[in-house]
Amino acid sequence: MFHKIFIICFLLIFISLYLYVVRESFTNDNQTAISTKLISEISRVLGISSRRITNIEYTGDITKNALQVSFVILEPNLVEYTNKEMNATDAATQSTSLMSSNSFTVNIDGYSVSLSKYDTTSATPAIINYFNNNGLKDIAKYSYDKYVSVPNDASLTSFYKLNIDSNYNITPVL
Repeated sequence: MFHKIFIICFLLIFISLYLYVVRESFTNDNQTAISTKLISEISRVLGISSRRITNIEYTGDITKNALQVSFVILEPNLVEYTNKEMNATDAATQSTSLMSSNSFTVNIDGYSVSLSKYDTTSATPAIINYFNNNGLKDIAKYSYDKYVSVPNDASLTSFYKLNIDSNYNITPVL
């Protein structure tokens, strides 16, 4: 009798977990990353393929209807060239003029978001922008600085070379 109750309880727990997982997977299907939506909207406004927009970085909040964005536009491939898409310099010029006149507007999740230029040279590393906790920001900045400032040790980059001596024997030399 105890074994039957145990098996029934186990099956009920297993079925409830299964239903919970299935329900959660269906509720998260329609949510895509903001960067993906941002890339598709930027490509729509500029009239170019979304494949050409790379290295996108952004900061801000879409609920406040303002984002600072930085991205790179690639040159068109053969198919995009035959579809008469503009080249990278023209697209970059158009995006810069739209951002400077505050008319670069995209729609993300029902919000009309105005895009402006994001200066990545003076900005902190992108990983630091994800944290709200100052302690985590300090740790992220410390790890980023250590990653960037690793010294280059000459002994790690010296390799053996093969030389031929006077008897025509091959000898390795460091």
